[in-house]
Amino acid sequence: MTDALSGDTAVSRTLTDSRARSHVRSRLAPTLGALGALCAILALVGIWVIRLRFAAPAYVSELGGDGAPDAGWFAVALGTVALAGVLLGTADVLRAREARRLAPSGILGGALLLGGLCLIVAGSAFLVATVYPCTAGCPVPGSELHTARDTVHITAAISGFALVAIAMLIQAVSGVDRRSRVIAWASAAGVAVIAGVGGLLALAHVATNVGAWCELIATSIAILWCASRGFARRTPEP
Repeated sequence: MTDALSGDTAVSRTLTDSRARSHVRSRLAPTLGALGALCAILALVGIWVIRLRFAAPAYVSELGGDGAPDAGWFAVALGTVALAGVLLGTADVLRAREARRLAPSGILGGALLLGGLCLIVAGSAFLVATVYPCTAGCPVPGSELHTARDTVHITAAISGFALVAIAMLIQAVSGVDRRSRVIAWASAAGVAVIAGVGGLLALAHVATNVGAWCELIATSIAILWCASRGFARRTPEP
């Protein structure tokens, strides 16, 4: 009899602890998401202000290159993008655990987990790009001025951008509601087309002023999508 009561007490305590942890996750995830969204918006505003202050047409990474007038502020803005990615990704990982608890057989939990990990790694990549800024003008591979530091920066920035795009596609396929899926599809398509045009113009060294604006617009779409993700409901109703 005593053993049975002890067993019931242990089970009850386990259930209570599990519910407490679930409650903490359910409160923490929206907070981290909101903070991540705020960081994303602040970073985007900062990048646009820096770009508008820049005298000549410039790709985004050039704004933080050696000798750029606002290179220090750009590092702050890009670092804030990195922080936003980590916060938003962590929020998704927490939501993934809650989604799997509410719907163990659903795919939403796995999709949230994968998307969250993509954003966390993307944030880490942007942090690397912040620590290793371009040299002056951010020369592309193949240029005589291109250095190893440029390679590190460009690789990290492109990797982070690609991981955000993957997170978009995951949301587009498995978002919790139709609105979030449509927004993700539209954002992914816009980023792919606009960034693709900008990248081709940069590699061809043709109409680089147009290419620079294309890159900035594509970057803005990606950051705004991340911000909207921070406020979206992405767990099923119990």
